[in-house]
Amino acid sequence: CRVGASGVACDQCMDRHVCGPSGIISCDDECSGLLISDMDRLYRIITDVTLTSPLPPPYKVLYRFENMTEELKHM
Repeated sequence: CRVGASGVACDQCMDRHVCGPSGIISCDDECSGLLISDMDRLYRIITDVTLTSPLPPPYKVLYRFENMTEELKHM
């Protein structure tokens, strides 16, 4: 298979890759890759939490994301 391709017939894109007009492109760069990594990390946190007891609201985490969002708006 070409770099970034997978599957029996090499007709699928690997994780963090997309089919573009000039072929398969990696999404693992400083912008998209960072966003995907953060989303993967958040997904793991969410799925690892057991909801058997009440949890306090994650104000510190939400505040940090709000600050990052504001910084990105000004870039």
